Amino acid sequence: MVLVVCMAFLVGTGAAVKYAESRKYTEPLFVFVVMVVAASRPLLEAVRSLVVRPRVAIPIEPIAASVPPCN
Repeated sequence: MVLVVCMAFLVGTGAAVKYAESRKYTEPLFVFVVMVVAASRPLLEAVRSLVVRPRVAIPIEPIAASVPPCN
């Protein structure tokens, strides 16, 4: 984004827009998706802890109530 803004000031908005539209954003989008999935681990851990808490209050076999760790 910084590059396009600088190009707009230096060579004009038409050239900056043409450059931005000529790029393929497949790889940056893939990296963004991977980063979002990686960042969701804290959310997964929080939900997991909410699921594990009731297990203490419910009288069932420990092996049936065990939750495998997230890898």
